[in-house]
Amino acid sequence: MTRLTDERIAEIEERCNVTTSGLWETDTGGDVSSNNTASQGYKNHTICERPHNPLHPCESELSQQFMNMEFIAHARQDIPDLLAEVHRLKGELAKDRFRSKELSKWKV
Repeated sequence: MTRLTDERIAEIEERCNVTTSGLWETDTGGDVSSNNTASQGYKNHTICERPHNPLHPCESELSQQFMNMEFIAHARQDIPDLLAEVHRLKGELAKDRFRSKELSKWKV
């Protein structure tokens, strides 16, 4: 299993940091929304609209939606990569704990 590089982790973290704060929800129409009152000062605003949506958000909202869409688009690869890294690190930790336990048997 390959390790995630610091650069790869930084890319994922940056995508996460520039998104609209959660909690995110989806509706039956395929839109993704936030139900966080602290986010943008109002409740239940759109995170990512389907292209045919008739609403025309201002440029700053489009920019934020684009960053949210980038995050969503990369999630399919980012999440498995992060989970693999968690499993790898947990495996290393388990080995280290085993070694430590074995070494402690030899203490005089």
